[in-house]
Amino acid sequence: MTDETIFVQVASYRDPQLVPTVLDCLRRARRPEKIRIGICWQFAPKEDIFPLMHLPQVRVIPVPYLQSRGACWARSLASQLYDGQTYYMQIDSHHRFVDGWDEQSIAMLKGLEADGIKKPLLTSYPPAFDPNNDPAGRVSGSVQLDFKEFVDSSMFSVGSSEIKEWKVRTKPIRARFFAAGYAFARGSFVHEVPYDPNYYFQGEEMNMALRAFTHGYDMFHPHQPVLWHQYIRADAPKHWTDHVKTPEQEVARKETWEQLNDKSSVRLKHFFGCEGHPYEGIEWGKFGRGTERSLRDYELFAGVDFRRKRITGACLRKEEPSATWPVGISDEEWTKQLMDSYEHTIELMDGVLTLTDYDFVLVAYDRDDGSNIYSQTIKDDALVELLKRLNTPNAITPILTRFFSDQLPYRWVIWPHSKSKGWTGRIAGRMPKLLS
Repeated sequence: MTDETIFVQVASYRDPQLVPTVLDCLRRARRPEKIRIGICWQFAPKEDIFPLMHLPQVRVIPVPYLQSRGACWARSLASQLYDGQTYYMQIDSHHRFVDGWDEQSIAMLKGLEADGIKKPLLTSYPPAFDPNNDPAGRVSGSVQLDFKEFVDSSMFSVGSSEIKEWKVRTKPIRARFFAAGYAFARGSFVHEVPYDPNYYFQGEEMNMALRAFTHGYDMFHPHQPVLWHQYIRADAPKHWTDHVKTPEQEVARKETWEQLNDKSSVRLKHFFGCEGHPYEGIEWGKFGRGTERSLRDYELFAGVDFRRKRITGACLRKEEPSATWPVGISDEEWTKQLMDSYEHTIELMDGVLTLTDYDFVLVAYDRDDGSNIYSQTIKDDALVELLKRLNTPNAITPILTRFFSDQLPYRWVIWPHSKSKGWTGRIAGRMPKLLS
């Protein structure tokens, strides 16, 4: 790493954690003199970052917060501070770092290159930390991104789970999806896959995943964490709470976050070529898909049919994707590999749950032999709301569930659990006709 440098791109929106994040980034690096940090700092009056302003490794683009147009717009600005560094790292502005994060990131990337990966891209949701309980509150483990569900506003959403046996792994694992909170690649990534400022927030990671893949990048999740991320930020200012409809904004003709988000959603649908939103209908310029791979290649690799909203069993089971995919597969064979999407509503009458100390309710769909197809638990705030509705006299409470399966379930099950009595009265019913 003697002559190798790292450009760290940071988009920060009124974040009190920006200063400690940058200071910890430099403090924990093995070679802090080789780090260059580019920040798009979106700030309100009386907010400052004085401790960073005279650091030689830090450059800042200051933006009054009411002029901001969202996360991707800010990332695009911050990326303009890239100045030919060897590596590119993208993070948020609320992190803590492991000692030697720079050497670890470079070593993982070079290890993949030594294995024949021409364009490796490390990306993941870092494990969580709590600045009010640090370092005791840091979560251990390496995380992979998993398909969660199809949603209209951003095509689909992802969840996360711990990488199996991460402690004994020696190499990163292949990834289906891109995480905006941590990405690490060669510096050429900045110019090959430049951030599209026309996206707001939702859809950012979906767009970047497809663009990186079609430009020839192979995504990987680090097998060892290199930083932590603050996820619960209830008191931190948010772009979508600041940029709402007000008389002042109407006079200034500034768009609200809803307007920005709606435009972003439409653009994303065009990017994926959804029905009624052709890809060819947009002038993409440098923000379009790459030419090394196609959208169909990405669908086959990820196991997701984005336009018909179906996924493969391997994707549902969170299996590591294969390095190859069946390029010449027919539509008929591809369809056979896809799971059907189901939507079903269970209707409960008032008075069916009578105890006062339920801690969760299991919702399950089973085969006729009793084996489970899909299950979820209702707990915390969702459980409080459910019990409140079930205590309303003469009311019918619907429980809507969406899931994937390779066959129609035989029965549905509602099974409440009480703190004092354990599993209580199981409610079950045969499945009516499902809409798939």
